[in-house]
Amino acid sequence: MGPEAKTTGESTSDVAKDSMSGCTHVEGAYSDSDTKVSRTSLSDFTNAVEKLESSGSNWVIFHKRFKIAVKQKKVWGHFDGTSIKPEKPVVTGKSSVDEMAAYKRRLNAWEEREDLAMYLLTQKLPDSTFTKYMRKETVAEMWETISQEFTEKSMLMRSYLHSEFMAMRYEKGADLRAEFDRRLAKTIIARS
Repeated sequence: MGPEAKTTGESTSDVAKDSMSGCTHVEGAYSDSDTKVSRTSLSDFTNAVEKLESSGSNWVIFHKRFKIAVKQKKVWGHFDGTSIKPEKPVVTGKSSVDEMAAYKRRLNAWEEREDLAMYLLTQKLPDSTFTKYMRKETVAEMWETISQEFTEKSMLMRSYLHSEFMAMRYEKGADLRAEFDRRLAKTIIARS
């Protein structure tokens, strides 16, 4: 899909091209506070964030980079649970048609962002992790359980690296500085 491509349901009047950046924006696609959303940077996300390793060896770096990238996409609220699915209003009286129409717009906007958040997450998960948690109903539920699992794996990795570090012995002629730097980097990553 190219930068000028439209998603299903968008009218031509809803799509505008930013003359400065060349990005295509969709007016009113999400909420009143986010009136423009760039559609061209999904490839940036794909290239910027590496896939999570099933062993959890890259969890700390993955978590930080993924969070930054998802915040840039304006869907972090779907991961931390602050973006809540709109509730159906209790309609009474004359304004029921207007209230239902407004609710449907809010619901569609929320579902579109939830779908984007799910897409971003599933593209960066190993198949084994995705299949393990795919029955979770929301991105927030899935993210919470994945975070728990990989934080625990990261703690185990830190413990392993600590014992490996303590077992280090100097071998005559070895480049001690390079080996120390390599192991120190692993230890720092595991602590984060």
